[in-house]
Amino acid sequence: MEHSGFFNSVKHDRKYKAEDWAAYFNAFLTNGVFPNPAANVQVKANGDSMKIYVDVGKAWINGYLYDNDSPLYIRLTNADGASNRIDRVVLRWSRADRSITAAVKQGNYATTPVAQDLERDADSYELGIADVAVNAGVTSIAQADITDIRLNTELCGIVNSLIQADTTAIFDQYLNWFSTKKSDYENDMSAAEAQYQASFEEWFSNVQDTLDSDTAGHLLNLIHTKAVHYSFDIDLPASGWTGDGPYTQTVSVSGLSAAMCPVMDLVQSDDVDTAQSQLDAYSYLDKAVTGDGTLTLTCYDFKPGVDITVHLEVVT
Repeated sequence: MEHSGFFNSVKHDRKYKAEDWAAYFNAFLTNGVFPNPAANVQVKANGDSMKIYVDVGKAWINGYLYDNDSPLYIRLTNADGASNRIDRVVLRWSRADRSITAAVKQGNYATTPVAQDLERDADSYELGIADVAVNAGVTSIAQADITDIRLNTELCGIVNSLIQADTTAIFDQYLNWFSTKKSDYENDMSAAEAQYQASFEEWFSNVQDTLDSDTAGHLLNLIHTKAVHYSFDIDLPASGWTGDGPYTQTVSVSGLSAAMCPVMDLVQSDDVDTAQSQLDAYSYLDKAVTGDGTLTLTCYDFKPGVDITVHLEVVT
């Protein structure tokens, strides 16, 4: 069956219940306590007694609001003389009572006690906000006896938005494409080097017979000396960009010359979130120009907002 809402009523043809509004809001917000202030519905000790209290604050359960506007005092059952127990303080949503209230789920006595499980079904839903250790023979509850469980997402958690775009699949697809392209470029570079080497050896074998041994040896040593592989890792800080668009950054690179035509790539972090920020920043680079001891990068439209490191490969 289709449902929609909410529309103005014409001659009472549109009537909505409280649960309709709750279902509407429940599509936007998760269950839990509100994050601000930090002491929202926090359970605290009252001092030299078996009393505790729930501090002021708000919570959200299944689309319904809980609002406690003054400290709510609760007296725990007296301790046993020989055994321990753990009482769990909860916020309980009740369909039958049409309310959300704070309650204590008294634990069972044991040498190593555990708190009661939360009740969560169609008629009742509980958020655990604190576990209170009631040790054998005690006559008062200290703050050290209270374990705050509001941030435990399985027991309570913080109210959050359900409207969140999951970009993981898109990023994974882009990362896979980037890794494939990187592998292709590396393979192309290796193939080009092998082709150049084969071409040279073929040329050298053709001219070798026309040169005397001293000249041929000298030429071979000279070529081996000149055929050098260079590798550079260059840091590009976000604060190093100048201009209002296009943006430029010039860094000193010892050993780099204007005659070199390097292949440039991004050095990525192992952390996925950091790598995604680095990839976004790297995509802004539009132009790279080598100089004698310098490298100048240009971004035409946007400049990187995070530090990145680029890797240069040069064969001369």
